[in-house]
This record gives sequence, C-alpha cells and structure tokens, in this order.
Amino acid sequence: MEFKELMQKFADGLNVADFSPEDGSAALAIDDIPFGFICSESGDELTILADLGQQPGSADRPLGSVMLKANFLYETLHGAVFYLNPENDSFGIQQRFRLVDLDPASLAEHVERLANLAEEWRAIVAGYGHIEAAAKEMSAGEKEMDPLQADGFMRV
Repeated sequence: MEFKELMQKFADGLNVADFSPEDGSAALAIDDIPFGFICSESGDELTILADLGQQPGSADRPLGSVMLKANFLYETLHGAVFYLNPENDSFGIQQRFRLVDLDPASLAEHVERLANLAEEWRAIVAGYGHIEAAAKEMSAGEKEMDPLQADGFMRV
C-alpha cells in the first residue's frame, strides 16, 4: 500500500474529516499529541514522530540532552528513539517502519503505543520540571557557608 492510501485509510478509521496527506508527509493530532508521518524519498519507509514539546529542563541542565543519550535503551522504548529538532528545540519520540509491513490496523497500533509512550514521558518531564524548580528554590534560600566556620569543623 502506498503512503497516501495508507494515511487516508488510517485517518478514515479515526473518523478524521477533511484529511488529505501531502506527498510524503502528513500531520495529525491524536490524544492531544501532535504526530508527524514522513515517507522516505524511496517510498519504502515510514517514520512516525510523536512530539513532546519544547526540550525539557533548564538551559544549564537540559533533560532532553540526557534523554537522547539514553537512546541505547532500545527495548524500553519498544524500538522507538528520542529526537531533538535543533531548529525549534522541539523534542519527541520517533520510530521507522517498512511501508510494506503496514496496513491501517497495524499503523493504528503503532500510533497508539507511541501516544502512550509520549504521555508517559510528558508526565516524567513535567515531574522533572517541578523537581528542578523546587531544587532551585531551596538553593536560593540557602546562604553560602564558609567551611572554616562550619559547626562540624574541627580545628587541629
């Protein structure tokens, strides 16, 4: 099945009205998660991208960069990998499939699994943001301590 036909049947299964995939790419929001579908130039592979939003963490401690280093945990993401788009600092999960192995039902299963992964990672990222904010608040309230004046310092 070719890309356009597969995507149209997939969208029909989701009851998406007025859907018309472009040549080689399509976009849909599923469960409030922006998805991108990109067909390779050769027409034999489909990459599915689930957008997680802006790179999480602060400028000095970007969680996204750490997560990218964890891409070797292939089984944890069930074959998917994290990506970071340097153009807009958006972050997400992507996975590539052979087009000949896909039909609308199997595509729906892969998209559902990626949507579930995206929701789980959004929760992790949100939790990280709260922890980082709390840590900054705590460290801002602490005064610098001179180690020579510390209560537990023993002079010899």
